[in-house]
Amino acid sequence: MLPVRSRGFPWNRVFKMVLFVTVSLLVLSSAQSCRDCHGRQLGACTALESSTDMGWSDTWSFLARIWTDPNRPDFIRWQIVGKALGIVVNVGLGVYLNLTIKSMTNALAALDTSAFRVAFKRFLCVALCFLPQRWFDIWDYWCITIKWRGFLVSSGLDQFFQNDNYYHVAQKYRDLDDAGLRISRDMTDFVEDSFEVIDDWFKKALKVGMHGWLLYSIQPSWCLVTVSYAVLGTSALLWTFAGTLTEKRMVRIETASLFMKTMVQVNEYDESIAFSKAHDREKAVCFRKFHRYQDSLWDNGSAEILPALCYYLLVKLSSGLPYFMAAWVFLDPSFGTTMTMGDLSSAVRSTNTIMEAVLIKSREIQRIARVKAKTSRILELERAMNRLDADKEKELDQLPRTKTTDSSKFQINIKNVTVSTPNGHVLVKDLDLKIPRGMSVLIMGPSGCGKSSVLRSILGLWKPGAGSIEIPDRDNAMFLPQSVYIPDCQKEKNTLRSQVLFPKDDPMIEDSAVKDVLEQVNLGKLLGPDGVRTADNWRSRLSGGEKQRLAMSRLLLAKPPLAFLDEASSALDFENERLLYEALKSRGATYVSVAHKLSLRKYHSHILDLKLGGDWTFYESPEYHRELKQH
Repeated sequence: MLPVRSRGFPWNRVFKMVLFVTVSLLVLSSAQSCRDCHGRQLGACTALESSTDMGWSDTWSFLARIWTDPNRPDFIRWQIVGKALGIVVNVGLGVYLNLTIKSMTNALAALDTSAFRVAFKRFLCVALCFLPQRWFDIWDYWCITIKWRGFLVSSGLDQFFQNDNYYHVAQKYRDLDDAGLRISRDMTDFVEDSFEVIDDWFKKALKVGMHGWLLYSIQPSWCLVTVSYAVLGTSALLWTFAGTLTEKRMVRIETASLFMKTMVQVNEYDESIAFSKAHDREKAVCFRKFHRYQDSLWDNGSAEILPALCYYLLVKLSSGLPYFMAAWVFLDPSFGTTMTMGDLSSAVRSTNTIMEAVLIKSREIQRIARVKAKTSRILELERAMNRLDADKEKELDQLPRTKTTDSSKFQINIKNVTVSTPNGHVLVKDLDLKIPRGMSVLIMGPSGCGKSSVLRSILGLWKPGAGSIEIPDRDNAMFLPQSVYIPDCQKEKNTLRSQVLFPKDDPMIEDSAVKDVLEQVNLGKLLGPDGVRTADNWRSRLSGGEKQRLAMSRLLLAKPPLAFLDEASSALDFENERLLYEALKSRGATYVSVAHKLSLRKYHSHILDLKLGGDWTFYESPEYHRELKQH
């Protein structure tokens, strides 16, 4: 037993010291809050208002999907329950370990060898019990996070590619940076950070409850003071700094994404940058984006200083709290109580455990802020795609703008169509055309008049502002863009045959037919010892002209009844260009081209000449008919 001394204790001085520390923390918190409000009034982070408008309720709703969503992964609820039970076992073992140490301490104080041996054996058994619990904890962590990440990413990818949302998001919501990275990277970071936050806070709550109960059984007043100090200190830190750190984290994520996007674009257009000697400009842009990212890091670091200092002060004060409480118990004669050495050591350990659990480091606040920031970015993309899906459903409920019919004698029937940009600027007014089977149309006009926009509307990528477009058997139409898509796949599967037959690898087509068409477009040099089964990274190996010739080979082999070409021959020489259009003409295909080249007029029976301001004219091509007479 520890003796209780009857001499007085200077409670007035202690009270004044605690009051001074509390007032100092409140002054620091108020100053920080005022500075944040002033910064918001000056318009700080205005570019991110749309993201930061989302509150914590949105974050919790998004987190709850792993439990409430009907399409959640199998057995995920049971694994979450298992994870919670594992934490309960972990904290319970920690409390029991504390009790065994208390027994060992009492045995040492009483010089009782046999009691110490019994307590030490219990200590070893409890310590060994942590191993299987920890093994299960790690295994369950990976099961939940992998399934959760797979659930979110799969759902995001399904919606991203549904209704061509990947295209429409980039066209209509240009402020949404890196939509793809929000799915691939932000969802992964969100799962890891949010799981750690939930796991950590559940563990903290259990530690406070169990160790608080243990502390209460030893000395109720000690427990009340300890929990009150920890909870009030943490509440002050969260209330004061969480909002600021969330905003700073949002800026940091956005600037990092913009810098990464710039570097990706440099790699994507490396050849064009090298040819045009634009490296100095691109270098300046990269440095400008990087400096913005660095500035955001400085802002993060500056914002973290004050909460770190407050946390540091609270922790240092809490380290003396057990001794302050011990002095209160032992030195105040009004208590009139006795406490064993084991009780004292157990109370000190429980006090430190509660403090460690409740007092939050600034890094932990940053992690909470990161969860909210990632949630805001993900939900921003999701809501944009939801609006696009709603618009698509509304469009389908109405009279369809683009119809598919095989009965019409016209290959393309455009009725009083008005084409506008996504922001409402009218490009073409009252376009009315009937294109019968076998007709070829060349869309020409000055830059900015809407040539490619008309093609987008015909293909259904853009919704006409007025009118309707009827296309027969549009599923069998073929589109050749200026920038040819070369699918990226595993090198052993990335053969010339798969590239020529993209997007459908028809096994009925012989290798010899693929070889003939490659030689026809002057790509026979690409054939290796494996012939058309030659594999390589064709996306990076082929030049711009070779990619367009590869697209030609796809068209020549597929022989579509309807083709659309958007500057598809811009990188072709005269002979390959002639080969492409002669093949279309000889089959009597219907095709519509967008081009600036006047030489293409002789390959098209009609010309659609667009004017700036929305006017247009449609007439027969004299060059085409002149060529017919000569042949």
